[in-house]
Amino acid sequence: MNRESVLDALGIAPESSGAYAAGWRTGSGGTIESIDPATEQVIGSVRMADADDYEAAVVAAQEAFVAWRMLPAPQRGEYVRRIGDAL
Repeated sequence: MNRESVLDALGIAPESSGAYAAGWRTGSGGTIESIDPATEQVIGSVRMADADDYEAAVVAAQEAFVAWRMLPAPQRGEYVRRIGDAL
């Protein structure tokens, strides 16, 4: 089994995004390589976020909070409980 087939089986792209703002974003920063310590070969890489990506994440969080705070407390609690169950 080669690196590509393992990543594909796990649903992981060779280069993944490290930025999330209401959906995965292609980060604008540099990349960090993930290295297999046994072989010292690159397994994959993660594209990092920059200041603009972080700003987009903050804006998305602020927009999501507007909808979140409109939900009744019991419904918000149910979502939090489900997250806890999933973890």
